[in-house]
Amino acid sequence: MELRHLRYFIAVADNLHFTRAAIQLHMAQPPLSQQIHALEQELDAPLFHRLGRRIELTDAGTSFRDDARNILAEVERAALRARRARDGDIGRLSLGFTESASFSRIVTGTIHAYQINFPEVKLSLAQNQSAALGAMLISREIDVAFLRPPIEREDLLTFRLLRRERTIVALPSDHRLAGTDQVSLADLRQDAFVSYPRTTGPGLSDQVIAACAAQGFTPKLGQSAPRLSATINLVAAGFGVSIVPESLRQLQPDGVVYRALADGPEALLGLAYRTEERSARVLNLVGRFDAAV
Repeated sequence: MELRHLRYFIAVADNLHFTRAAIQLHMAQPPLSQQIHALEQELDAPLFHRLGRRIELTDAGTSFRDDARNILAEVERAALRARRARDGDIGRLSLGFTESASFSRIVTGTIHAYQINFPEVKLSLAQNQSAALGAMLISREIDVAFLRPPIEREDLLTFRLLRRERTIVALPSDHRLAGTDQVSLADLRQDAFVSYPRTTGPGLSDQVIAACAAQGFTPKLGQSAPRLSATINLVAAGFGVSIVPESLRQLQPDGVVYRALADGPEALLGLAYRTEERSARVLNLVGRFDAAV
């Protein structure tokens, strides 16, 4: 049995007339009668009473008409769902991000725009370190990630720069430089630096050390924070100073002030996804990212 047989049967059942049904189907009447007869043989049940020039549905025909309509409607719904999945309008998208990326208005704005344009795509979120997010992309645990470079396996992943963000210095509010508008790295040579482990932010932590070296000193690495934003709390507790992306200025605990950094490194932020990616759901997000940029 093929779907066309169901469509032929529904046309005849609705018209109760083979000739009118054939006209509706754009086919000749004899082949239509043959197809209905073949369908009845396959079902081993008569679908119509032939009453001279009139026809009526049998009990079997009435029952089969309802089921046939349901089948055709479900097939159409399945076809629509397939087209919507092809276009990325439905399905699931697993999105990873670093903690610091969640403070970026470009990141949150891009995600918000995506949700507005694709409301039936279910987002699942995973927060992790940049290196871990890259590994999760390769293993297909997530589909796309907002993270900070560098990333490994650049042969497998594409990184698209989203923002070059200035870094600022977080100081205890009673720090000797708290009253200044701008600080240079050299001003901090005697201070302990609250650091974040290389496993959390290898790119930025290395850049801070390199920028200090360019100013002629090696930073005194003090207390290490488990994650980037936690450095702010340690600064407030008096453990030292910290160089952080400007977006972390949104964190305003008591005991911390932020000052511009004259010669600090840039904190890069971008979007990473599998280079071979073909999913419309992912590519639609990349499109929103392009629009935001």
